[in-house]
Amino acid sequence: MSIRKKFSIKLMVFAFLAWFLCQPLIDVGRYKPYFEMPDEDFEITYNELNDFLDVWERMIHSSFGENFKSSSLKSKQPYPKELQKWLRLQHWDIKRFFYVEQRIKDLMEYVEVRNQLRDNTKIIKSSQINLNEMNENLKKRLDMNPYSEEELDLIESALYQITEILAGKAVLEK
Repeated sequence: MSIRKKFSIKLMVFAFLAWFLCQPLIDVGRYKPYFEMPDEDFEITYNELNDFLDVWERMIHSSFGENFKSSSLKSKQPYPKELQKWLRLQHWDIKRFFYVEQRIKDLMEYVEVRNQLRDNTKIIKSSQINLNEMNENLKKRLDMNPYSEEELDLIESALYQITEILAGKAVLEK
């Protein structure tokens, strides 16, 4: 290969590398479990939770079944058209619907850790068992998940029922 061709190749590689390094790193370090997750209206409300659980239950028991749970929608593939249409008929934006699903699951885990910490604290006080190290680890987990007290109270008040409904084992009582 001639010196001229080698130089051209090196110049193109250098130009590509320079271009790549100058690109902004969008959303680096930001947790977005689903493609194009909504950036606004993070908190869920009581009415939205009840509406979600009602629609979730119907979706689980419909012809969609388990096929369209969010775990199968984590890639950059578009949402299935029939699911989009069905959720629109239920007055839900598909991105918000699966955001709410993930938010509820995250809140449920957080509430369970908080409850475990509270229970461990009661055990420490009543039986003199040293669970301080375990509690410190639980406190660190709680510090990493900033949720509003309203959302936490909402999930905690119906934790068992929500768990059963999301698992498809219970029906939403109206």
